[in-house]
Amino acid sequence: MLIAVLAAAISAAALGYIAVTIFVHRSAVERTVAQIDRTGIEADRKSELGIFARFFDERGRTNLERRLVQAGWYKLTPGRFMMRGIIASFSGLFVGLLIPFVLHRHVWWLFVLPVLLALAGAIAPSSILDGAIAERKRRIRNALPDFLDLVSTTVEAGIALNGAFAAAVDAVRGPFRDELLAALSDIRVGRSRAEALAAMAARADVIELTTTVTAIVQAEKLGGDIAGILDQLAHEARDHRMMRAEELAAQLPVVMTFPMALCMLPALFVMIFGAVAAQMINR
Repeated sequence: MLIAVLAAAISAAALGYIAVTIFVHRSAVERTVAQIDRTGIEADRKSELGIFARFFDERGRTNLERRLVQAGWYKLTPGRFMMRGIIASFSGLFVGLLIPFVLHRHVWWLFVLPVLLALAGAIAPSSILDGAIAERKRRIRNALPDFLDLVSTTVEAGIALNGAFAAAVDAVRGPFRDELLAALSDIRVGRSRAEALAAMAARADVIELTTTVTAIVQAEKLGGDIAGILDQLAHEARDHRMMRAEELAAQLPVVMTFPMALCMLPALFVMIFGAVAAQMINR
């Protein structure tokens, strides 16, 4: 019982610290000054991360920021993401400590359960983030060929490239639409088209999109046929999508081996050895 009380106290302290970190923010003036001054930005990051800045170097924080951007979680900061891992870990530990007392059983493996649940809670946010990144990239890859077809057709009709992008955005859905709207917003505020598209490709981190942006920028610099290049890129992106579908289809037999064995072998063993076991029991 004492262990459960201690776990509850630790969890309450952690939740209190998390609440203070999440709901206490700097004023708008302080954030603006921090954005103007690079030193202020570094101080803002360190104050946001707090004690975690001692355990995570600059490379680790930069990598985490990049992964959050790739997942489209723009409002989530590295400090809050780390807090989610701490919350999940303490929650798993607390639940694992309560289970033996709820079941009124003191088996040795029940006391290993809190450690396992704590580790699972610490790993869960990172696994969810990886899944979100993979899903977002998949949706961007799937939407890219149709978007390029629309842009190519619009450019061939005599509309400028920026206008073609704006017209084709309405037919796009999902995360690719959000990235395109952000790029068009950057262009409207005065950023060059090449820089806005390069920033979009860096945020998405999709090979097909990066290749498309590079080809468009090079075609503009060299004065190439934009419509023809876009049409060719659309065909290549569609071919890549078909190749990925064929690869996934080829992996299905290997993936299905374990579920089929898990479902079929017990029934097969019962059919083969069931009668023999029944005879031996009846003797």
